[in-house]
Amino acid sequence: MYTTVLLDAGGVILYETLYEADSCRIITKILSKQYNWYSEESYWADLNESINVYSPHNRQYIFWKYSKDDKDTFMKYWHEFTSEWNSIKHELKMMVGIKDQINELKNKYKIVLAGQYGFEIIDFLGKQGILNQFENNLSQDNFEITKPDPRYLVQICESAHVLCNECIMVGDRIDKDIIPAKQNNIRTVFVKTGVYKNQKPRTMDEIPDIKLESIDNLANEIEKIV
Repeated sequence: MYTTVLLDAGGVILYETLYEADSCRIITKILSKQYNWYSEESYWADLNESINVYSPHNRQYIFWKYSKDDKDTFMKYWHEFTSEWNSIKHELKMMVGIKDQINELKNKYKIVLAGQYGFEIIDFLGKQGILNQFENNLSQDNFEITKPDPRYLVQICESAHVLCNECIMVGDRIDKDIIPAKQNNIRTVFVKTGVYKNQKPRTMDEIPDIKLESIDNLANEIEKIV
């Protein structure tokens, strides 16, 4: 019997288009200094390449690609990126319809936050008036490991006092949500939103239990998992 739904943050709770736009702008600005041909189109092509090879860190993948295996060059790029990234107040925005889905799910399941955002998401969910719908008030900043390490989801489940095999993971990435969940005997829902919507499983073992084109009918679709 399934008692708990684990919700990823980006692409499920949060609309990440603005977040991705910030990343595109900064990386394009940095790399175009060295490569005058580098454009936003180059960035999106590199991002898709990173996604397709299951890179756990897309931005680092891109900078390493253009560092030509030189650590000093990579660190120069990365320092410049993080300095500008951390100077920006990134706007968080709810996915349209997710509040209604959470309210509906709450009638039957415990709801647990299982994303990679830091403390800012806890504050944001509080301001949105839905933090009390979650069993845990923990963010990525409370843990020393993160996805795709499968132990991260184990710790998330332990923090909510539930067993992994009682849970259903809802995420927007095959590599960071679906695979570590399946490694822990957690059932899975792949929501095809944002930049990861075309990510493909590499083997049969990585196929999610359910694929959705949006979060609009999430609560009803979860009932199909048996």
